[in-house]
Amino acid sequence: MGAFYGSIHVRTENSDAVRKALDLVAKEAGCNFLLGPALNGWISVFPSDSGQNDQISANIARLVPNDILHLIVHDDDIFGYHFYREGRLIDQYNSCPDYFDEVSDEEKQQCQGRPELFQDLLPEPKTLSRLKTLLAAGKDKFTFESERMAKFAELIGLSNALSSYEYLQAGERDEIEGWEQFIHIEGGGEKRPDPAEASGGVKQPDPADAYNLLGHVKRTRGDLDGALADFNKAIELKPDLAAAWNNRGLVKQTKGDRAGALADFSRAIELKPNLAAAYNNRGEVKRAKGDLDDALADYDRAIELKPDMAAAYNNRAQVKRAKADLEGALADFSRAIELKPDSGKIYNNRGEAKRVGGDLDGALADYNKAIELKPDLAPAYSNRGLLKQTKGDLDDALIDLNRAVELKPELAAAWNNRGIAKQVKGDLEGALADFNRAMELKPGVAQFFKNRGEVKRVKGDLDGALADFNRAIELNPGGADTYNSRGEAKRVSNDLDGALADFNRALELKSDFAAAYNNRGLVKQARGDLEGALADCNRTIELNPGAAQAYNNRGRIKRAKGDLDGAMADYDKALELKPDLAVARNNRDEAKRAKDKLNNAGATNAEANREKIPATENTLALRTDFSDESAWKLLCAAIQNPDAEFAANVDFVSDPKYDGLTADQLPSMLSEDSSLSFAFIIDHTALSHPDHPILVIDLQEKPGRTFRVISSALWEVENNLSIANMGFDEFADAVDQEGIFRGFQK
Repeated sequence: MGAFYGSIHVRTENSDAVRKALDLVAKEAGCNFLLGPALNGWISVFPSDSGQNDQISANIARLVPNDILHLIVHDDDIFGYHFYREGRLIDQYNSCPDYFDEVSDEEKQQCQGRPELFQDLLPEPKTLSRLKTLLAAGKDKFTFESERMAKFAELIGLSNALSSYEYLQAGERDEIEGWEQFIHIEGGGEKRPDPAEASGGVKQPDPADAYNLLGHVKRTRGDLDGALADFNKAIELKPDLAAAWNNRGLVKQTKGDRAGALADFSRAIELKPNLAAAYNNRGEVKRAKGDLDDALADYDRAIELKPDMAAAYNNRAQVKRAKADLEGALADFSRAIELKPDSGKIYNNRGEAKRVGGDLDGALADYNKAIELKPDLAPAYSNRGLLKQTKGDLDDALIDLNRAVELKPELAAAWNNRGIAKQVKGDLEGALADFNRAMELKPGVAQFFKNRGEVKRVKGDLDGALADFNRAIELNPGGADTYNSRGEAKRVSNDLDGALADFNRALELKSDFAAAYNNRGLVKQARGDLEGALADCNRTIELNPGAAQAYNNRGRIKRAKGDLDGAMADYDKALELKPDLAVARNNRDEAKRAKDKLNNAGATNAEANREKIPATENTLALRTDFSDESAWKLLCAAIQNPDAEFAANVDFVSDPKYDGLTADQLPSMLSEDSSLSFAFIIDHTALSHPDHPILVIDLQEKPGRTFRVISSALWEVENNLSIANMGFDEFADAVDQEGIFRGFQK
């Protein structure tokens, strides 16, 4: 709830004349007034009911022919004034004329304000243009309409404008000039201050109501502890004051005491069953607790009691969105906007629903409108930035996300979204810092842990990644994305059973999860289940025909099954979808060379006449590509001098007669006295790929099985396989998505 201000300012210093008029109006209208002293040529009057009734000022103008300005702020959403001269209404202004009901264009024109009609009251000529600018400014220029009222009063030279009868009675008088000279006028006549009475001697309203009102003022100003104390006192004095229970619930809700807030809102409803605001507020607590069905029932009841309650429509829409009823959510958000078209927050919420529903352009339009209406709305910048990142506009996304963090540094979602954008741009350290900050601000959000885990996984901190994924799953056991991410970390860590279990769980939760099918296929392939891997790749492509990596993976499976034509077709498709996918290009080239060799009779005859590869003392490292001598020498040097404590024990064989020899052909080319259980082939991929992955071929356990290894990890493979300390499958199962072993995580 915003501020309610209302004051009437009479251009005179004749207090007696004003007081006599107030006595008559008080009796006629049954209202009360606070009458202030003359200040700067004006006498201020504060009518009861927050001075919201313009009929009161019209009655005063009828009795006092002086210039009169009646200023009103309603719920901090509207600023308005009525100007009277010689008893007649000369001018009026309303910053939102259709706030309560739709009005005609003619009526809107009448409420635009014409300050030139009272320019003789202005302190200097240039003030007129400033007043016109102030009144013409859109609502987006002011967070609260009391700001516009304060500026208006300053330009006119009015004192004590930002207050009301109720605020003054409740003790909010620190900024009030001449309070000790105020007079209280009741429907039965005036009463001068009694020095013996508290609070300046002015007669107080019902004490419980006064504490309730004072608590409301303190809450709107951010003094939650002071507000809580006042609401407690109001309830102590008047236990059946439903408004005080409702207001105390709002304070408890803000302070994070959900149980206390829920109890207070329920008590307010018991005392006043038709209090729509209490139902709406209780629905908010239930929604925060995850009781979506109960929250929905409360919002329904609030709307039933008050069909024009925009906040209830907005809140109900958020529940519907959480329950995946996007159509219902959008209908409620749209209705809320009809009721309150100047609410940037509701446009932002509707934009979120549109984004989740895939209407990215519609979402962007709503975020833009939200920011137009409320330029300091940090969540709208945060959401728009995330949307731009999704659309690939990373630079503009970061501009929005930086602005969100600047406007509201405590907005955890903005830090999280900026972390996502930084991760996509490759700034892993920046992303990690942003995710850490998001978690400091809001420690219990599963998505934040999941996002940070992704960064740690990419950085190679698999233990840290697994810890974050585990925590995310604890917080949200239904998160399919997190199971998929944890499965990937386990796969890279060579925990294939654990990875398979996580991918299975992800698919139980989300049966159309293409990435989980793709990743499960990699695990099945590493375990030697080529048919299962092929089925998962097929399903991935069926769900996401644009997944270039899935085509590459399927090509590798087909190649392993001996289907070179099928493999090449898949590599071609992968490159069509993603021309810069280097691994697919290398795989295609290797498959093409293998096919050319098989189809080339001359090559076949040549192969038959090839000399057997002589037996070697150490593990064989056979060169089968002679296209790049420099790359060959560099790779040999990297193998012989690794940046590690150990080195691989290999014998290099570089003879053009073995050019183009494939892994399938190698076993038949070994000499009869060879006792090798495995061998290394340095082929075209090993020489041309950026990571120079060397082909490892199994010659004993499952002859013909292969994987690749980078040069810096070659010693791990050679040292362990040569003494049978580890099995071939342990390395083959620890490869990444490209089928490359890069070393075990330390």
